[in-house]
Amino acid sequence: MSKAPLFQSIFGVPWAELPPVMQKHYAVRPYSLDRVVVKGIMTIRRSRLVRFLSPLLNIFGALAPYDGENVPATVTFYSGPETSDFHIERVFEPPDKPAFRFHSRLVQVAGSDVIEYMRFGLGWRAHYRTSGNRVTLTHIGYYWRLGKFLIPVPFVWVLGKGAATEEVLTDNRFKMWMTITHPLFGVTYGYEGTFDIAAVTHG
Repeated sequence: MSKAPLFQSIFGVPWAELPPVMQKHYAVRPYSLDRVVVKGIMTIRRSRLVRFLSPLLNIFGALAPYDGENVPATVTFYSGPETSDFHIERVFEPPDKPAFRFHSRLVQVAGSDVIEYMRFGLGWRAHYRTSGNRVTLTHIGYYWRLGKFLIPVPFVWVLGKGAATEEVLTDNRFKMWMTITHPLFGVTYGYEGTFDIAAVTHG
């Protein structure tokens, strides 16, 4: 089992240079039973386009299917004894709607490029970069994994380009926001929130 977290290789900087909260956030090692849990409150906004596409997006298990303010969220990061993938399990629990779970997994493609896969092999490729107190994700493209083949798909014309930022607030708290921007219709989806590290376990 590797003793180094997967994101040490992705960020491409010595682990000790990262702010403490990011060391905790991305502490999961490949081929391990490590788990990191963060808890926070989120705001979720959807455009009319995303509301219209919601049945399609639900098939892929992507994006919370509602708008909301002050939505409690719990996110668990983990790997597994037989995988190097970085798994993300999100649970949104608005007080007036059923809880929504969104599972995805991150796979390092090359250097700081990562693909986040959802159901049925649909993935978003992004470039991760850390600078000072921020981590940024820059959109590269959408891909569909069919067996050993990785096929670019023009999903940007359906939904738009994604971008995300995480910003350090304290040694145990960070703020994050994500937007998806369509080339014709502008911002189609966005969420933001502040999270605290709730638990870090190694195994």
